[in-house]
Amino acid sequence: MTRALAVIPARFGAERFPGKPLAPLWGKPMLQHVWERARRVAGLDELVIATDDGRIATAAGAWGATVEMTSPDCASGTDRVAEVARSRPETGLVLNIQGDEPELDDEAVGRLVATMRAEPAVRMGTLAHAEHNAGAMRAPEVVKVGVDGKGFALYFTRRWPVPEPRGVVLRHVGVYAFTREFLLEFEPEVRHYDWSDGS
Repeated sequence: MTRALAVIPARFGAERFPGKPLAPLWGKPMLQHVWERARRVAGLDELVIATDDGRIATAAGAWGATVEMTSPDCASGTDRVAEVARSRPETGLVLNIQGDEPELDDEAVGRLVATMRAEPAVRMGTLAHAEHNAGAMRAPEVVKVGVDGKGFALYFTRRWPVPEPRGVVLRHVGVYAFTREFLLEFEPEVRHYDWSDGS
């Protein structure tokens, strides 16, 4: 069976919301909610919080998380996840669980893990669902994904309405699964991608 590693990348200095991982929500830091949900995901062999910030590392260690310090030069969460995965050659499947998903659906993530294990030809997967709240879909912080009839992603965007929509438009969930081989191949492309157009 392919060994599965889940990494929650967390940085303190986000431009839009500095300190977001440790922001209190329902009596706990947001990151702790994500970690607690991720611990319930079926099929995971290891769960790590990856950060370059001592405040996050100290807080996460206090609630029992495994923490790995990563380079402050990581340009994205995917870079941070790849740095952790690079030191674990025995891992076959790597999940990037974003730290701002406090209502993470652990059952859906478990199904993603099982699907990736059952379909070795699929090198990357993610989660999305129908969103019936039109107001939520209008929000620029909500990522939308258009999928074809087989569930393959056609595009991702924060814009609403979606310009020239194709396929079925769903609400994207901040969880990505990669084969380790593909992540390490794909990660340099993420680092150099120009995200400035806001899409």
